[in-house]
Amino acid sequence: WIGTNRGVSRYDGSTWQTFTRQDGLSANQVHALFEDSSGHLWFGTERGVSRYDGSTWQTFRRRHGLSNDSVRAIWQDASGHLWFGTRSGISRYDGVRFKSFTEEDAPKDVVHSIFQDREHNVWVTTTNGVYQHKFSTLQTFTVEDGLESMNVSAVFEDSSGHLWFGGGGAVS
Repeated sequence: WIGTNRGVSRYDGSTWQTFTRQDGLSANQVHALFEDSSGHLWFGTERGVSRYDGSTWQTFRRRHGLSNDSVRAIWQDASGHLWFGTRSGISRYDGVRFKSFTEEDAPKDVVHSIFQDREHNVWVTTTNGVYQHKFSTLQTFTVEDGLESMNVSAVFEDSSGHLWFGGGGAVS
């Protein structure tokens, strides 16, 4: 599966098939792709997030509870909740409803990525630093804490449990 500005394309090893808004995708500009633990595919677009079960499409937008229609990142935590990073914050989906976090709970920045480490902390990288959700508290990390740049686009945990953050032209 490959997200493009003209839909999402699937390659099966010999042929390509492209799905667009006409097929049920919420918008043709695709920013994020994710397969959940049930095998559903999720596509973050400029006009919400679309879930595809192999035959039918369902779209969720701000009116369904997303913090913003521009979905940039998707992650599923160990509890099965789906997290959506948007252009203005994060939302969590429990399979029934969305919870969009307030400014006291979470960043209202453009979210680039979401990741859960081996200790079940959720990390959110944004245009204004990194946020860690640990249990019910939020901790913010910025250049004052050692980040090379406030604009952090990626996070990765290596086999030793060290977290790596990339963005702004450097890795911290």
